[in-house]
Amino acid sequence: MLRITEGTRRTREHILADLSIVHVESMIIPQGHVAERLSSDYGYDLRLITFSETGFLEPDHILIQVKATDHPKYLADRTAITFELERKHLWTWSRELSPIILILYDASEGRAYWLQLTRPQLRALTQTNQTTCTVHLPTNQIFNTDAVETIRQIKNDLVAFYERQI
Repeated sequence: MLRITEGTRRTREHILADLSIVHVESMIIPQGHVAERLSSDYGYDLRLITFSETGFLEPDHILIQVKATDHPKYLADRTAITFELERKHLWTWSRELSPIILILYDASEGRAYWLQLTRPQLRALTQTNQTTCTVHLPTNQIFNTDAVETIRQIKNDLVAFYERQI
């Protein structure tokens, strides 16, 4: 007879991962955009596809990595949360043309924070020989529907920059 203590176990980490993705999607979808889940995790969890105010598909997309915790590590002045990222992901992200957004979901508060990881920042972080690097997510950058529109504008500004270069 199979005992409850045997077999596959759903851990707190699995629950946090699901909660974080659902939280992020709940901010994106009401804004009229699409949060496409990526089935293979190569350092990205979602691709954010944006649409204009009139519902037309906009060019390019935003790549999102979502992390979650029950116990965020704040700086002493609580202006940021520190988080460790694997250097291999930072190196991959540093080569992307699309904006890279890191979102950290704090399950204890039911709130998420976001940070745009720019190519210069990423390249600087990858210059170490360490396997992980610490990033700081500002506590005033709460991931909500306003943040979705800010991130959309970052992407649209980048697209406009590239179009001017061509």
